[in-house]
Formats: sequence, structure tokens, C-alpha cells
Amino acid sequence: MKTRKGNGEGSCRKIAQGKYECVIQSNLINPKTMKPKRFMRRGATEKEARAAAVMAMQAWEREYRNSGNDINFKKSKLFGEYMKEFMENKVKGTITDSGYYSYYKSMERYFHPYRISKFQLHNLSVKAFQDYYDEICQKYSKKTCSLPIQLCRRLCRDLVNRSLIPEDYASQAMPKKEVIDEYNRERQETEDQRKEIFSREDIIKFYNEWKSHLHNSQYDVVAVFLLETGLRAQEFAALQNSDIDFEKSIITVKRAVGRRFADEDGGKIEGYLKVPKNKKQRIVYLSDIAKECVVDMQQRTATHCGENKDDLLYPVFRKPYRARSNSTMEAGFKTLCNFLDIYRGVRQGKNGIKGLCLHGLRHTFITYANTASENNSLVVSMMAGHQQRVGETVYTHENIEAMAQIQTPGKLFIDDAKPKHSIEIGDQDYREFLEFKKWKEQQEKNKNYLTQDEQVVNKML
Repeated sequence: MKTRKGNGEGSCRKIAQGKYECVIQSNLINPKTMKPKRFMRRGATEKEARAAAVMAMQAWEREYRNSGNDINFKKSKLFGEYMKEFMENKVKGTITDSGYYSYYKSMERYFHPYRISKFQLHNLSVKAFQDYYDEICQKYSKKTCSLPIQLCRRLCRDLVNRSLIPEDYASQAMPKKEVIDEYNRERQETEDQRKEIFSREDIIKFYNEWKSHLHNSQYDVVAVFLLETGLRAQEFAALQNSDIDFEKSIITVKRAVGRRFADEDGGKIEGYLKVPKNKKQRIVYLSDIAKECVVDMQQRTATHCGENKDDLLYPVFRKPYRARSNSTMEAGFKTLCNFLDIYRGVRQGKNGIKGLCLHGLRHTFITYANTASENNSLVVSMMAGHQQRVGETVYTHENIEAMAQIQTPGKLFIDDAKPKHSIEIGDQDYREFLEFKKWKEQQEKNKNYLTQDEQVVNKML
């Protein structure tokens, strides 16, 4: 039986048992046929078929008015395909290249392998998203699940605005919170015994290895330096010699090493320099031990690197002499810990093997600095990069003085643990380095006062 509808609403008919077909006509002209654009959709009921046809018409009209494109929306297109388009067109331009790379990899692991990404738009529902949220929340931490959940909600709102789905199903579904049994003592004891920072004994092992260099590791000096400064590994890898001011005893953290896609196709991955986290520069105080580390790294770089065009403090020791990648540093650091018999709290987590890594050195610095009785947590926070801005020049001098009072792991443990002569040797090396640097600067100044004849004679000599 065929039921006629008014102009602009179309018609609906029953074509089989439990199946209806609706044809609706737009007021806009189809640029291909120069006739009003028509849309045909089917459904289990007359209401369902009409709603689908109206949505298809509204989606086409919206796209045609906004961009002039005559697009036929494919019913077979999957939700995962819409997600890839959404990330490329709506997300990519709003975050950094390294941020987009991180988003892409996260969705590749925590969204696309799941059923929700294989659904067509008409199969989406609140239950479909609820099932997806529950599944990933059982496997991964709340922090890990937050990104795919947020992107699903953002995409659904976009699809609603484009009239491709009737409701924001993703926002209606709510991830279940993990219920922890307060009386599960075995689990609580396991959590309490988990190693979260490096111990006093570990710190002394790092220091002694750096001084003795028994295992010929490139990362003994890195471990001590990160313990003394609290730098992130990516910030350390991007440090340049020009960022270091020995006279003021500070480092200006201006950049960090990131990863991004080298081309638009999302294939090849490349490393690049980006602004630090929070997009703010900051200053970090150099303790005496940190200064020794800087001198050591400069000497190693001069010995092993034939060229250092980027003026990096500690580049890789092979061509091309570029900034160290996070994966390379992590591998070297884990090897060092194995050599020194340092337990990193390795355990089987929900997302693979977990344990203390290079970032654990930063956590160790912040933990000991915050728990030392002489330290100010606000000053520690500034040095860690949570609040401090280089542009706040009015307070820069006061900040440096305050940072100089921070009890670093070296001040807390190493000075008491190392022999007296090692302090003297370290100080002597540093004094000799400063004297040599001052002499070289004076020589450069003297060249400006030499005549051309004197310069020729000096070259001959």
C-alpha cells in the first residue's frame, strides 16, 4: 500500500513483510540531473525508513550548502573510517606533530582493533559504545582509555552536526569505574611493595659507575645528570651547549625531541625538535655534580663525534651525529641497570612489561627533593617545569638562588658516600676546565688586536 505525503516530505510504501521504503525529495537541485535531489532509504517500519531518508537529505544539503560538494554518503562506510578522516581533518591541525603521532598510535592500538570501529553508522547505539568502554576499561588504565573515549565522543558530536547519526551515542554511554576491594590485602601489599623510584643504594651505584666507568656505558653520566636536574629524557636529548650557562649555573630548557610522521601518508616516522611540554621554556639549576656531568659529556662528544653541527650536548656517537632518540636511550639505560644489578621493579602490567625507565630518574629527583626537610615544593615544581617561565625576568635571580638550595639526590646521598679524594679530583677537573675556557676566550679576543702581519707570522708558526 502506497501512502502519499505532502510536497517536500516524499512517499513511503511497504515493499515486503517487515520492510518499508521511503523516497524523499529535497528543495535543492541536483547539479548532475538539474532536478530536485531525491533520497531513498529503507527500514523495518515506516517511521524508521522516513527518518533515515530525512537524515540523508539533511546531511547532503548541509554538505552542499557549506562546500558545494555533491557527495553521496556511503551506507557501508565504517565508523573507523570516519575516525581516520576526523583525526586527519579536524584533530591534526589543533595539536603538535608529535601529539598527533601519539594520538594516531593510541587509536591504532586501543580503538581500531575493536568491534566498534567495524560498525556502520546505522549500527551505532548507546549499547555499542557502552560495550566498547567496558571492554577497554577492563584491560587498560583510566588514563589510557581517556583518549579513545574522548575522540569517540568528539566524532559522534561531529556526525550529529552533519546529520549522519540522530544522537550522540558516545556521550550517553559511561565507562564503568573499576571497583577496588578495600579488604583485598594481598593486592594492597603488592601495590605498596611496587618500586616507584630509585633507592639511595641505586643512586650511589649510578654515581660510582660514572666515576669508575667500569662497564664502558654511555649512559652512566646521563643517569647521574637526570637525577641532579630532573630533566625529561626528551629535553635532555635536545640540549645544546649554548643552552648552558656555567657562570649563572643554569640550563635554559628550550626544546625537546619528538616523533612525527614524515609525510602526509602516515608512513615513515622521523625525529624532530619541538617546544618543551606545556609549551614553555624554563630554567634549571646546575649543581656541582651536574656541572661535572656537563664537562664529561662535552669531552666525550669531542672525542667520539667528528662533527656536531647542531651543537648538541650529547649526540649519538655515530653518523649522522644527531639527537639521541628515546628508544635508544631507554635501551642503553636498561642495559646499564642490568650491569649494575639495579632492580627496576619490572612486572607484567595490563599493557605489557612495566618497570622504572629514564623517566623514573625524574620522578626520583622530584620525590627526594620534595621530601627533604630543607626544600620548598614550589621551587622544586618550578625547576621541574610545572610553573616557571623564563619570561618572568623580575623573579629570575630569586628563583635561581632558591633552586640552588634544593637538596638533590647527589647532595642527599653521594657527598656522604663517596671518598673525599673523589670530590677534590672532580672539583679540580672543573676548575681546570673553567680556566681553559677562560684562556681560550681571551685568545679569541687577542686575535682581534693582531695586525695582518702578526696573523701571517702566527699561522706560519
